[in-house]
Amino acid sequence: MIRFVTSDERGEIFSERLAKPLSLAAGALIAAFLTGCSINVPLPSLMSGEATGSIKARPTPFAGDLDETDWRIAEPRLAEALKSSSRDAPQQWANPASGRKGAFQPVAGAFKRDGQTCRAFLARISGPDSTKTLQGVGCLMAGDAVFVEETQPWKAL
Repeated sequence: MIRFVTSDERGEIFSERLAKPLSLAAGALIAAFLTGCSINVPLPSLMSGEATGSIKARPTPFAGDLDETDWRIAEPRLAEALKSSSRDAPQQWANPASGRKGAFQPVAGAFKRDGQTCRAFLARISGPDSTKTLQGVGCLMAGDAVFVEETQPWKAL
């Protein structure tokens, strides 16, 4: 049996054959167009000269009196002092490399500030040239780190 195809049927067969390739081509074209959205365009006027993700060293709480190495040695001793009784002996520390040494003594009971345990203390710091006594407030952080909120010269009564 011979079947004759009309022009309408020919159009349907033609469109069915091209529908899938045309939709794939359209999808590829859209995907190629959208990749232009991921291009990085540097904006020098909005960028600082500092490297992204850089971490600045935190200043030591006794910046004028202790350098970073001194603070690394003294900080655990201050943490111990903040945990101890005010009747216990002062917590001593020394850095032979810099010639600085000192002691921390808690002077009041512990209190809470922003969820941290804090305490007032006295710090005696001796260097090659001078000896200072400071009063301050220190708060215990995770891992025996200490955040010193306030320091000022000690005002004896």
